[in-house]
Amino acid sequence: DAVEDLISPKDGRVSLIDQIMNAREQVPPISTGMAALDIDMEGGVRLPGQSAGGRMFALAARTGVGKTVLGVFAAVNLAKNGLKVGFVSAELDKAAIYARLWSAATHQCNPNTNWAEVGDIDSPGQNREQVSSNLMMAAGQIQAAGGKLLVEDPWGADVDSVINSMRSMKAKNPDMRCVVLDHFHVLARHKGAPSNESGMLEDRAYRLMNAAKELEIDLIVLAQMNRVG
Repeated sequence: DAVEDLISPKDGRVSLIDQIMNAREQVPPISTGMAALDIDMEGGVRLPGQSAGGRMFALAARTGVGKTVLGVFAAVNLAKNGLKVGFVSAELDKAAIYARLWSAATHQCNPNTNWAEVGDIDSPGQNREQVSSNLMMAAGQIQAAGGKLLVEDPWGADVDSVINSMRSMKAKNPDMRCVVLDHFHVLARHKGAPSNESGMLEDRAYRLMNAAKELEIDLIVLAQMNRVG
């Protein structure tokens, strides 16, 4: 009887009302900085010691519309609020990733007079001292909050290599709560993959989902919409 279970179960179990009244107050999850994504993630990414994670989310769009920018923005926003976050890219090298991450960090951590654009970091000009100072200011805020941005660039990797990178990150940083993967379609064909493209991508997604559960992390995957699967 649902009403009895709510108020006074006959078999001596704790009532649902008592469970609610005696539950520990929940600390809100950390926002990705994107309200639409937070809604799907039930508020964002949980802190260490809360729910175990193990979820996978896709940011899907056509080529060149800003998927990587959004992924970088989410990773930086989580890190500046004290989380350890991985960023794995099979498409960009570490220098290109860092330029995007640190530009986003200055925009999110610093006053608007202390920003640095990607071009300022890629090709330093006469303002290099100011750019360096702005980056250090943002880095100091992330460090003070206890956050970390863990970056890997396994060029030409397949899904198993990416999963191994995430396992290594998690082993070195047990409190890591989220990984952003850029970019799902760029990954190489993995060993034992189905021969057709759609089946291979489905198997790839299945392996990533299992890895998220195994590592107890939330996985944000950036994916192209104008490809098979």
